[in-house]
Amino acid sequence: MCTIAILVDVLADAPVAIAANRDEFHARPARAPVALAPGVVGGRDELLGGSWLAFSVDGRFAAVTNQREPIVGRAPRSRGAWVTGLLAAGDRRAMAAFVDALDPRAYASGNLVYGDASGVDLVYLRRAGGRERIALRPGLTVLANDRVDAPGQIRRGWVEAALSGVRTWPTFAAAAHAILADHDVPTALAALAPLPTGSPVPPALRAALEAPCIHTARYGTRSSTLAALTSGRVAALAWADGPPCTTPYVDALALFASG
Repeated sequence: MCTIAILVDVLADAPVAIAANRDEFHARPARAPVALAPGVVGGRDELLGGSWLAFSVDGRFAAVTNQREPIVGRAPRSRGAWVTGLLAAGDRRAMAAFVDALDPRAYASGNLVYGDASGVDLVYLRRAGGRERIALRPGLTVLANDRVDAPGQIRRGWVEAALSGVRTWPTFAAAAHAILADHDVPTALAALAPLPTGSPVPPALRAALEAPCIHTARYGTRSSTLAALTSGRVAALAWADGPPCTTPYVDALALFASG
């Protein structure tokens, strides 16, 4: 997944709300939403297993975004295991212990976010061995393919602006759908964050990859998710198994009973 917006203690009717787009190569097989395990619903990577975003029936969630970095060879393990492992771990404290036990050197670098209605944690895990956990403060956080405070992330700024005034779940869902389906591509290339040496992103596609809803020949937005978490449960879960500009969201709550 490459864009995830999290609202903590902003909406009057949902302590935590999530809006996310998953961007991936079109050739990589995946399914969403599906029952991943008893009481767990999310996206499933059919190539290496695991998930990029998933929810548990008791109101917990976990998600991962890539950290763009120079290509240094395939990592031994898939980051999708972070998401499924977190939801299997237990409550928020157990989830933190799961993260602390991970060896970041066994995975490609990534950004991991998890929690429930009581709070949300963000963890930067880097293949060089770095690990940093931050408890999200009340407000809006938009996570893409870098640290939330990294400069030059135009897409992150657009999503922040689109969601800055919402105060209820219906207004959040409508505003989130609109921005997640937006194809706008930045024209001011000088404002984009420079790509690291050896980056897998072709320079010619740099601007196109900053659109909230990405469409290129080989890579693009593959699914979209809207969710509301309240104490002990997922209050709303809508999932589009395709780009949200053309794919309707479906209500995925019933899948918790089928796992």
